[in-house]
Amino acid sequence: MNKLYYGGNNFLHRNRIIFNYQFNVPSFKEKKSRKKLTEQENKELDVILKDSHEKLVQYFTVCKGIWDLTFESTHIKVRKNKKKLGSELSYVVYQDKYNEEIYVWECTYNIATPERGDSKIAFELIYQGNDKKFTEVITNFSTTKSLEIPIFEVFSTQNFPIKNTLLPLFKRKIHNYIVQSRK
Repeated sequence: MNKLYYGGNNFLHRNRIIFNYQFNVPSFKEKKSRKKLTEQENKELDVILKDSHEKLVQYFTVCKGIWDLTFESTHIKVRKNKKKLGSELSYVVYQDKYNEEIYVWECTYNIATPERGDSKIAFELIYQGNDKKFTEVITNFSTTKSLEIPIFEVFSTQNFPIKNTLLPLFKRKIHNYIVQSRK
């Protein structure tokens, strides 16, 4: 019978303890195997899994429908400086017509690992309100204070929450747009 062992020593990684890289065999402890189920318990587990599978498929279908609805209701457009998409910075503007507010984010695009092509995008909200013009927002709140970087305008045809629904979709769509335009 195979036995599983785990180490009890510590290892520092980014100032967090994980486990010690110096092992000795007596420091390992035997991990007990899982409890054996009786035939009755196996039958009951099968019934539970069959019932839950159907419910999970229904739940997934509902979630997929909501995702499709929200994804299709958001759109992006490059308003200015499309030729400068190679820069790491851009602005994102969203006019919330339902709440009559304007949101402006500074967007930072970084290539994490060039050999694999991994990249990240980060948004920082620099303005939320409705009493300033775009140029005022940039000169007063932006860290770059430049109008020579790409400006994206994002739209939504539905009134979804910004923080938990629209913002992640805006990030995803802008990230995809930048990645595809750089190829």
